[in-house]
Amino acid sequence: MIEESLSVQFAGALAGYMQRRVDWFVHGESGLAVSGLMNRLEVLNPAEKPDIILISIGVNDVTGLSSTRHWRRNVRRLLDRLNSDWPCAFTVFTGLPPMSRFPLPPQPLRFSLGMRAATFDTIASRLIAERPDVQHIPTLIDPLANDFCEDGFHPSAASNQIWAKELATAIIPHLSPTSEACPLTSHP
Repeated sequence: MIEESLSVQFAGALAGYMQRRVDWFVHGESGLAVSGLMNRLEVLNPAEKPDIILISIGVNDVTGLSSTRHWRRNVRRLLDRLNSDWPCAFTVFTGLPPMSRFPLPPQPLRFSLGMRAATFDTIASRLIAERPDVQHIPTLIDPLANDFCEDGFHPSAASNQIWAKELATAIIPHLSPTSEACPLTSHP
């Protein structure tokens, strides 16, 4: 159900913290890697002016065995594209989850996926640190303390709700009303 997704929960958490209405739309697809997301951006209309963009990507790059060079190049291209199309938007880039703790993959695959996810997350974090309009927010939820969907790989509705509140709480201090040209901007 879309109502239980991270995106919808995030919009709800922002609305609650900001005490104002939040209009949102989701443009995603399960199973996308960062290169697929870049292709999906082609159909979006840059005239749609979001204040905040939530990006949660990378797990499929890890499982699809993308190279670190490919990941680095595509994350950089994604960030450049978002900044070009929506220069006033503040982008929230979620950290990759601790895949070494996912219940589905057996060991030693789980350990290997966890190492790759941590490496990809470090790369993304370093690229994002260079940009004032993007914040990398590590995924702090503990997969062992929160439910997973029945597939043992995706977070449950309860996990998404906790995660969304953590994301919203982390960015609220960085957002403030400013001019009409850029209604929300980041502050270091």
